[in-house]
Amino acid sequence: MFGLVSSGFSLRQRALVLLLPAAFAAALATGAWAQSKDGSGKRLEAIRLEMDRGQALYAAGNYAGAAEVFETGYAAHPYSAFLFNAGVCYQKQNDVDRALAKFKEYVKVDPKAPDIAKVNERIATLEAAKAAALAAAASAGDAGADAGAAPAPALPSGDDQNAMKSLVVIETEPDGAPLRIYRRMDPNSAPYALGATQNPGWEEVAATHAPANLTLDVGQYHVVVEKFRDFNASEAEMAISPGHVHQLKANLSQGKFMAFLRVSSNVIGAHVWIDDKTKLHSLWGNTPHGELVPGGKHDVLVESPGFEPFLSNIELEHGQQKELEVQMVRVNYGVLRIDSTAPEVKVRIDGQPKGVWLSGQQPLDIRCDSGKHKLTVESEGRKTLVDTVVVPRGQI
Repeated sequence: MFGLVSSGFSLRQRALVLLLPAAFAAALATGAWAQSKDGSGKRLEAIRLEMDRGQALYAAGNYAGAAEVFETGYAAHPYSAFLFNAGVCYQKQNDVDRALAKFKEYVKVDPKAPDIAKVNERIATLEAAKAAALAAAASAGDAGADAGAAPAPALPSGDDQNAMKSLVVIETEPDGAPLRIYRRMDPNSAPYALGATQNPGWEEVAATHAPANLTLDVGQYHVVVEKFRDFNASEAEMAISPGHVHQLKANLSQGKFMAFLRVSSNVIGAHVWIDDKTKLHSLWGNTPHGELVPGGKHDVLVESPGFEPFLSNIELEHGQQKELEVQMVRVNYGVLRIDSTAPEVKVRIDGQPKGVWLSGQQPLDIRCDSGKHKLTVESEGRKTLVDTVVVPRGQI
């Protein structure tokens, strides 16, 4: 905040003051900010952010940073996918002891994981590499060599970005429905057919009840909610990407899975409304934000003070996971906010009258095109202020 005064004023003459806060505030706001919904949706979004952050660091080759994120994620949200992913990061760093600790903890906390056999094989491989290194060190010591110079275990390092496991949360309304999850093992196999005697190329990887959380490898899956009470079976396709959080929910009364929508933008905290904003009592959420929504057509409105509103029409299939990335653009105008120590001032911008401010009132906010403007502020019995101001886009 600073004062703009005409040149030649003594300290006692500085009666007309222009205040320009740095941030774009309530003048361009779209209304009161309602709080986003509480509950499992917010918790899953927090987990999703941690998982995405760790995956990004891993993909960039920052294995130490990724391991730290996954460790922190597990401490806050004890899902086994964090443990496995941390173990892979330590393995990439050739840290056999930490890698083994994470994989063994994974097996302990998630003994029914769909990939438990593969994880046990990985543990056996690491233990064999560690034993070989210890034997080599002992042999070098017997030969009189410096045991401290023995090489570290040569760990398998073929893991790529797809090594990261994802968390899958499956819910039903009502709870308790039996679930079966099938993985497409042959990319050329026909789509899964519910009720068929056989589905060649598909393998059952999990059988459980809702609500369920599973740690799954990258791949194509088919989720089946079997007949439950007087509800019919439901099904949905699911594509698992590495190091993410996927959420599915089936409304058994409708026999359909809901869709999952996540909205992110280049402006963190932008406000998101779904469908008719005027009928909502609260925001759908603030970016980045994701929740389950009914399948079908939806209007998505994203707003943030100082930026042009973004409106998108989307159509979601039942069970679909969709990410909407929004690039918001600053508005081409700003606000000139004027206050004064005088009891009354008249304001002109580029020679045009723009209003009168009286002592005791809120500051006078004048919307202007961005760029340079000639400002004139007058008050009876006081020297007129004439100066040039630059109004930035989307700011006050």
